[in-house]
Amino acid sequence: MRRRVIAIMAGAGRLLDDLDARVHLSHPASIRFDKRAVLRSLRGGRYAATLEEVSAGQWDVIVSLDQDGKTIFRSRDRIMLR
Repeated sequence: MRRRVIAIMAGAGRLLDDLDARVHLSHPASIRFDKRAVLRSLRGGRYAATLEEVSAGQWDVIVSLDQDGKTIFRSRDRIMLR
């Protein structure tokens, strides 16, 4: 199992630690393989989560960031896990 860490910055490179952050790994072929997790703050604008039993292949990674109950950022990217 590998751990991936994302860094979150606001304008002017200011690191954000006070966000409610979530990640959703969406399997393109079947929702039964989907994984979701809350990202925990590691401080310094870095967030991490551990997801068990993620198979190799293509995944859509959706990261959502909320602040004061409002979604301030949402990203969706396709990745390939080996």
